[in-house]
Amino acid sequence: MLNWVGLIAALRTGRGYSTVPGVFGAAGALACRVCPAEAVRSLWWLPLLLDLGCLVLVYTLLAVLWHPVARVAGRRSPFDPPAP
Repeated sequence: MLNWVGLIAALRTGRGYSTVPGVFGAAGALACRVCPAEAVRSLWWLPLLLDLGCLVLVYTLLAVLWHPVARVAGRRSPFDPPAP
């Protein structure tokens, strides 16, 4: 959640902002996973979706995994330049 607050503050002030990819999301997911309450334990994946750093990390991972698949299938890769 703090990554989102930092991003919004950076957009408002025009200053740069760097997220720590996955650290807070992974810590939140682990905390939910070991929580004794079943309702919280079943939502272990939610911090990974809410953390901005995790979203960037997941997008990058999917793009890197899609690149060889796209090459083999003859499709556009996320790393290809935009078509004119």
